[in-house]
Amino acid sequence: GVDVGAHALLLDAPAARAALEAALDTAVLGLCAAAIGAMESVMAMTADYLKTRVQYGQPLARFQSLQHRMAEMFVETDQSRAALYRAIAAVESGHQQAQAVSAAKWLIARAGLFVCGQGIQLHGGIGVTEEYAVGHHYKAMVSLDKRLGNADFHLLRSSQLFQADA
Repeated sequence: GVDVGAHALLLDAPAARAALEAALDTAVLGLCAAAIGAMESVMAMTADYLKTRVQYGQPLARFQSLQHRMAEMFVETDQSRAALYRAIAAVESGHQQAQAVSAAKWLIARAGLFVCGQGIQLHGGIGVTEEYAVGHHYKAMVSLDKRLGNADFHLLRSSQLFQADA
């Protein structure tokens, strides 16, 4: 039952919507940066594990198929970092900000699940134990995908904004 006068209004409807979308984009960028940190952590843990775990008389890191998996994890992480940098540049320039942020969220959410999932696979059974961090990073990636719009939402948002610009 409190009356608030028009003088107390901070933003009108269109400006408030733009401010909320900018805040959403900034929060999504923070999540994306955290995801890349998790991917890098999983890659480092996995590389160390493969170097120290011996099977058939040699470290697992010497097996070519496992080297290929690590290379795929590296490519996904590096591509995610590039998408994040592009989104940050778009935010700083104000040009196609929402599209770049949503594209980055979609790519990074997908890549994070892949990298952390591969980390679990390469660690074997220990990767899913409660004491080992790789499984925690995977859970964080699942959570990240659902926060502030899942990958499907951001793919749709990005494509709609792209079509609107075309």
